[in-house]
Amino acid sequence: MGKLQGKTVLDIGCGSGDTSLVLAAHGADVLGIDLSAKAISAAQRRAKRHSFAGNLRFECQPLENYVIAAREKFDIICGHSILHHLLPVFGEFLNQSKKLSNPGTQFVFLEPMATSEFLRELRLKLPVGMPARKMKDP
Repeated sequence: MGKLQGKTVLDIGCGSGDTSLVLAAHGADVLGIDLSAKAISAAQRRAKRHSFAGNLRFECQPLENYVIAAREKFDIICGHSILHHLLPVFGEFLNQSKKLSNPGTQFVFLEPMATSEFLRELRLKLPVGMPARKMKDP
């Protein structure tokens, strides 16, 4: 993600705030959102325990609700283990994310599920040029 000092970050599906806390500790202004009130409560307690104040906040709401009310745009939009939850509304998720982004916004998502059928299909659709590898004869 590069230098985070002064960057605005939206952490989608932040859970108990692990990623949000690390990003804020590196100087980013972070908003973590999640559907779980219990997770947001835990994230807020952790932020308080570690004395984060102005550069870290958490909200409990669906992304689509946040988009409707949001007036801010983010330098980085990220999420950890969230994309598989968005499969039924993935197209809408992409459209909503665009509304929250600047022209140079970085999108960073970590989805550590090697066996995910969705990710396999997504990888096949991405316009990434890979050099063909020749198979060696046995």
